[in-house]
Amino acid sequence: MTNSLIIFLFCFSGISCLSQDLKSFQEQGVYGYKLGDSVVITPQYNYAKDFYKGNGVVCLNKKVGVIDGKNNIVLPIKYHKVYILNDSLYKVRNEGEYYWDDIYGVVGKNDRLILPLHFKSINLLKDKLLVSKRKFGKINKGRYSVSYNPTQVHGIYDLNGDVILEPEFSSFKKLGQDTLLVGKDSHYALIRTDGSFITDLKYTAFGEYYFNKAKIRVDNLYGFIDKKGFEVIKPQFKLISPFYIKQFTVFWKENGKVGFLNSKGEIIFESDDIGLMYPHLNVAATIKNKKWGLIDLQGKVLIPFEHTTFIREFEGIIGFKKDSKWAVFDSAGKQLTDYRFDSLSVFQNEESPDHSFYKLKSSIYPLSLGFVKESNQYGVIDSNGKFVIPLNDSKQIVFKLLDEIKIKE
Repeated sequence: MTNSLIIFLFCFSGISCLSQDLKSFQEQGVYGYKLGDSVVITPQYNYAKDFYKGNGVVCLNKKVGVIDGKNNIVLPIKYHKVYILNDSLYKVRNEGEYYWDDIYGVVGKNDRLILPLHFKSINLLKDKLLVSKRKFGKINKGRYSVSYNPTQVHGIYDLNGDVILEPEFSSFKKLGQDTLLVGKDSHYALIRTDGSFITDLKYTAFGEYYFNKAKIRVDNLYGFIDKKGFEVIKPQFKLISPFYIKQFTVFWKENGKVGFLNSKGEIIFESDDIGLMYPHLNVAATIKNKKWGLIDLQGKVLIPFEHTTFIREFEGIIGFKKDSKWAVFDSAGKQLTDYRFDSLSVFQNEESPDHSFYKLKSSIYPLSLGFVKESNQYGVIDSNGKFVIPLNDSKQIVFKLLDEIKIKE
């Protein structure tokens, strides 16, 4: 390799690294760029962002553009905002007549137009441009106000500005690096960012994914689908719960039967004379003849149907109420306390009545805590029915002691 070629490669590499590392600085109210402590671009801009992907976004006279490491103009300083997508593409914005105007576009170096400035949002996903725009109904302009009825539609373009999917979908949701959940005309499908459909646009409902399974509905029947578009459980149920836990969920059939379903879609128990809640710890609260009890996944009765109500923390306290008194049980149905408590509430999550103590469950007391009242006294028990804070006449003292536990964390 000749000396001149070595010098050229060194200089080229130096320019690239310099551009990547340039940091903006302010001096006497104007901005420039430094490499370490050395000034590379003298202060001359009203504002400047650190270099990113070899470009610097600068502001001058309330307009924004892009420069390179030698202070050459890469994108004219004429936009309201500029966002760097990669080393040669820029999302640009100008202000519209109204605040809801679609005013984003994409340009390349030297202001080469890729997408016109009429989109609500533009995002780069791998090598595709995901866009949304407002589709307006009738716009009424009054003397002092403007009323309108816009809907939002989504589409995909490539980096040259060629359309892959026309903006006509009511919803786009990213599920993976190249997978999207799309909606149109109240139906949903899975697609790839290259525009190919993984599934038909046939699902009338599409839920969140839990353990790689999303609840789907075709017409009025529910099942489950994975992220690759395979229906792991065919739509066949009137109602069904998501797989909040990996192994099991609960279903309801059109013939009135309810039961438990495993992750393979196999029915492991069903009945036509009970009502089921979601299973935790391989058991579920169950109602029969308007009375509550507890059964296991095979339908064995663990706590008899003789209770007016119940409370269950996801992996902790199980409480049932009978004759106006509460008792605590374990997941095998063993009674841990007498029917003695006038009230029972669980510190289970941020939405619980005493939410400031919900984090206690994940630290000192991983099996959850319950706030109890007995004969106008208050205390705190754990899921084993043991008192963590003994009964006290003062609710304030109980909460003070809980605060002390929090401090010990």
